[in-house]
Amino acid sequence: MKFSNLISEEIDKFYAIGGIVFSVILIIYTTLYINRSIYSLTGVFAFTSCVFWLLIRKRASLNFIQIQSHSLNLLLALSFFSLLTCSIMSVYFRPNLYERPLINFILISLMVGIVVLELSLKDVKKLLVLLQILLIGLSISWSQVLLFPGLVGVDPWWHQMFTSKIISIHNIPDGYVYSKLPVFHLFIASTSLITGLNYKFAAMLSVSFLQIICTIILIYLFSVFLFDNYKIGLLASLSVTITDNQIYMSYWSIPNAFGALFTLYILYILLKAKTSSNIIYTVLSILFMVVLVLTHTLASLFMVIVLVVYWSGFNLCTFFPKKEAPISLTYIILFTVSMFAWWTYVSGTISTLGMLLKFGFSIDSLHSIPQDLVSNHLMTIPLSEQIFNYIGMFLFFTLSFIGCFYMMSIKYGNYNTFNFAVIGLTPLFLGFFSLITKHSIVEQRWWYFAQVFLSIPFAVSVSLIMNSLNLKSLRLALSSFLIVTISFLLIMSPVANIDNHTFSPKSSMTSSLIASELQAVETTSSIWDRTIKTDEFYAGSQKFTHKFEPFSYELSEKSVLDLQNNLVLVRKVIIGKPFKLFSSIIELDYDPRCLLNDSYFSKMYDCGSVEGYLNVQNLD
Repeated sequence: MKFSNLISEEIDKFYAIGGIVFSVILIIYTTLYINRSIYSLTGVFAFTSCVFWLLIRKRASLNFIQIQSHSLNLLLALSFFSLLTCSIMSVYFRPNLYERPLINFILISLMVGIVVLELSLKDVKKLLVLLQILLIGLSISWSQVLLFPGLVGVDPWWHQMFTSKIISIHNIPDGYVYSKLPVFHLFIASTSLITGLNYKFAAMLSVSFLQIICTIILIYLFSVFLFDNYKIGLLASLSVTITDNQIYMSYWSIPNAFGALFTLYILYILLKAKTSSNIIYTVLSILFMVVLVLTHTLASLFMVIVLVVYWSGFNLCTFFPKKEAPISLTYIILFTVSMFAWWTYVSGTISTLGMLLKFGFSIDSLHSIPQDLVSNHLMTIPLSEQIFNYIGMFLFFTLSFIGCFYMMSIKYGNYNTFNFAVIGLTPLFLGFFSLITKHSIVEQRWWYFAQVFLSIPFAVSVSLIMNSLNLKSLRLALSSFLIVTISFLLIMSPVANIDNHTFSPKSSMTSSLIASELQAVETTSSIWDRTIKTDEFYAGSQKFTHKFEPFSYELSEKSVLDLQNNLVLVRKVIIGKPFKLFSSIIELDYDPRCLLNDSYFSKMYDCGSVEGYLNVQNLD
């Protein structure tokens, strides 16, 4: 056998060995040059996944256990809906008004485990399982959105303001960032006009609901296309539903996540167009291409990456039998030129890209963060809490490597599986290495793309791990325990969970405003017509409709001299708890109210959750 043929047949082995070497280098680098030891776990987990693949690569199998039992099928379905009812009741009868109880997260994780058990049944009800997965996704996302009277996060407040302007003036206003990228806002505005709902519920019913259900369905369809195995498809749909960034993007409704849906649409349509040779699919792909460019820049850029990876995989990789690529170079050029032309001559987005290139994507150039303050706060966070915050995401990514090796191997994979694995790994590496090299490319958005595409390799990994065991009972127990554990870690992480900080008390904050805080905005704005200074999150969410500005610099420097002529609002939640300062989550080592009192500020307002201070002596 020729050496080149040997390499081709053993290519997955070389991938795994290369992964082991790379993991060791990563462990050494993060240990020596990165202050946070938590990043070393990524190397350890990746090393373990690579070794595991080398051990099972000769006997890898995606066959699921086939249990023929109608009564068990009925029992699992009843158990699922019983747990769903209990989880809803646990939120309804929660002891804390603005916090979901811990039992809710446990019940949802058990619901995930039941779905995994249902996949072991011979007669799996596909539509029922897809419905259950959808209910899990809606329960995780909407339960926390409905806790609060206002919106969740900061960006949605801006999008609400922009959408409200569209509705009020019956036109797209000029001069805004999204004036030339309005699809997201037009969709919510149309839903609001048709249903009569306000922005929050219109966004839930439209973009949030579509993101959850369409992602589930499209990942299922992609999995069936790749493996002709509907159980892998169901497991992949379940996997993407519980990922922390998918949850984050489904409750923090923004154009970036909505644009990602069109990336999935376009790719699936192109694959279907090649297999069916139907001109309608090509026309639809071009239509969605236009919609994507008009939705979000980062999602459009990722679409270019997806197209280039797919075309390169088919035309440059010689390990698999040659066939015609489903994506032509002409289509890639058409999309790329159209995107850059729109950015350059219409939306003006190209200037932002130029600024990032000028500063080298440096985090320091983008955010004026006092690094000593951030470093001091990180030292107060226990290592166990840091591990809990990230271990779910780390496990999801590193376990998916096993599935990627399977999909990239000559024995088990093909061009399509190879390309899907590379597409998922690309945004993962872009986001992770930008973080450890201290460059900012909005890594969390890239991790979202990665989790969507790597949900398929992750499902493959779980199946491979399950089939590596001999005893059927052990397979079921281990696979269920693995998914339940990872799902709990993911849905409890600060990224996916804005309200319950049981396991992250030093590193997470509530990313929404309670009723009295919203009322304080209206009250203070009505009695004070000048600028109001407050914390970063409070000001960031309300500055689009009120004269709010953050006083992050004053808090970090412990100086209030520049606040002499302003009304200062101090929320109780920033006293002795983590909150947003600049672009980081930190906890102050002092009480800002004492600092204001010592600087001759008098308390003029107190609603229980917000206090207002004013220096009357120096007031102009």
